[in-house]
Amino acid sequence: MDTNCTEEDLTACPSVENNVLIGSAYVLFAIIDILLYVPCMIVFNDEELRHKDAYTLMYHAGVFDLIQIFMHLVSGIITVTDGTTKIDAVFGPVVISAWLGYLAITTVQAINRLCHMAFPRKAAVFFKTDLTKIYVLLCYVYAFVWFVVFSTPYADFIYHKNMAMFYYNDTVQTSEWAHLMEFIICGIQLGIVGLCYIGVIKSIQSMRRGMATDAVEAQNVKAQETRITVQLMLIFLLHCSFILLWMIVPEVYEHLEFDIYQAAWSKFWILNLYWIIINGINPVIFLAINKTVRQKVYKLVTGQRSSSNTVSGQHTSYSHRTSTRLQVIASSHTAQ
Repeated sequence: MDTNCTEEDLTACPSVENNVLIGSAYVLFAIIDILLYVPCMIVFNDEELRHKDAYTLMYHAGVFDLIQIFMHLVSGIITVTDGTTKIDAVFGPVVISAWLGYLAITTVQAINRLCHMAFPRKAAVFFKTDLTKIYVLLCYVYAFVWFVVFSTPYADFIYHKNMAMFYYNDTVQTSEWAHLMEFIICGIQLGIVGLCYIGVIKSIQSMRRGMATDAVEAQNVKAQETRITVQLMLIFLLHCSFILLWMIVPEVYEHLEFDIYQAAWSKFWILNLYWIIINGINPVIFLAINKTVRQKVYKLVTGQRSSSNTVSGQHTSYSHRTSTRLQVIASSHTAQ
């Protein structure tokens, strides 16, 4: 395996002690991400939320995030053990294609939010359950296509020991082109998402002016949709910060005076760690801001969820029987 470390440039690679530090940080943060994400994923897929388009999209965005987190976990283990692997050509394409798939579903989420905020009646048409499933499927197909493209010999991926991560082998010309292509695609997708959220902000301003005249139920629905939108906008801004840091940090490090900061690993492991944090930021924001998710996760973790579901099911069954009896009584009165 090419580690991109040479005897002439020993500072390019971290020492054994730093390998353990960097790899342990990757593993620790990846495990924290997983522990935060899994309860949220279970909640997104429960009977009440799975039929809501926003939570369906959140669930599948979580799938793409978890794929990336798992690959970061693998990267951390390889860094700690200072081992080698013969399947870099698989690990690299998996993490990058999952990132692009995540951006694709983020784009769908932004369009979904724009529809709910600006064209609520259209949202019910364009994001029906069946159509939402089709959009999600297309995101998976999109990610798989990129995986196939990145798995070709033209996009060479290796574990860069001097970066402590799986990434493009930019010493190969075609791989450098693939890297540029991915960067352009990311920019286009984030641009579309940004335009959608600009429209959303305008819609929220207009909606707030009209909410005073709405019925209480309509106000509650709009307030709930607004909270979900704010959460997704915050996540979008954090992802933009990740892209910007990826462009800015390497340039800043080049001008630092201390030799240790000149090493490639010292700048890229920080960026990679931020990537892992960004992968796990969704559940943090949902738990902090989304009351519904927070309450459901709390019940799940404390073991109250199953009992509450049983009570809910009994209540629904009782309500159905009561409704049926009332209908029978009404029918008999009508016949008399």
